[in-house]
Amino acid sequence: PARELYAAYARLDQPLSPEALSRLAALDETDGNLEGALGWCEAYLKRLPAKTKAHELRLKRGELLYRLGRSNDATAALEPLSRGRNRDSLRALSLLWDIYRVGGDWRKEAQTLDRIIALSSSLNSPVIEKGLYIRAGQLHKAGDKVTAKRLYLRLMQLYPASPQRWWAQYAVAGIALSEGQSAWANQLLNQILANAQDQLLLNATRSRLANLKLGRDVDNFRQQIKRYEDARAKAAEQLQ
Repeated sequence: PARELYAAYARLDQPLSPEALSRLAALDETDGNLEGALGWCEAYLKRLPAKTKAHELRLKRGELLYRLGRSNDATAALEPLSRGRNRDSLRALSLLWDIYRVGGDWRKEAQTLDRIIALSSSLNSPVIEKGLYIRAGQLHKAGDKVTAKRLYLRLMQLYPASPQRWWAQYAVAGIALSEGQSAWANQLLNQILANAQDQLLLNATRSRLANLKLGRDVDNFRQQIKRYEDARAKAAEQLQ
C-alpha cells in the first residue's frame, strides 16, 4: 500500500522522503488522524526546514493545532505566518480570529479583524467579506458610526452579491437617519425593498420606512402649527 511505501521512505531518510512525509501527513489528515498528521508535519519541518513545501506544512501544522484545540500552540505557530499579504497569511489570520473569538479576547479579535480587512485592497475572500460585516457591527454597537458606515459601504462595494449586503445597507440607512440624512436613508431603504429577499430584513425595512414617514408627517404637522401660530401672532400685532 502507498502508506507503507511512504513510511519506508520517511524512515530511511531517502531522497524521496520529503514527498513521503508530506503525503503521510495528508493521508492521516484525510483519515481523521490529526495527531498523526501533525507528527508527520513536525518531522518534515524538523528534518527539512528549508524545502519548498516547508511553508505549506508550517501553515498546515498551525491549522492542525487549531483543530486539535491546542489554542496556545496554534497561536504561536500561526502568528508568524499571518504577517504577509497573501492568501496563506489570510488563512492564518482567519484561524487566529476564531481562536481569539472563542477565547473571549475581544481586543485581539478586533485587531485581527482589522488586519483581515486591511487585505481587502489586494485580496477577495469570504473571510474578508465576513470580517467587514462583523467588524462594522462591532464598531456600530460601540458607537463609532463613522468607521462602521465606511466598512458597511466597503462591503456593499466589494461584495455586492454577499448575503449580508442588504443588511449592511439597512445599517447604513439607520446611521444616515441618526445623522439627519433622511432623504438618503429613504432611498437606501426603498432599494432594499426592491432587491432583497430576506423576509426578516424586508419586514424591518417596511417598519423603518413607516416610522420615517410618520416622522415626516409629524414634522409637517408641527410646521403647519408653527405657521398658523406665526400668522396669528402677526395678525395680533397688526390689530394693536
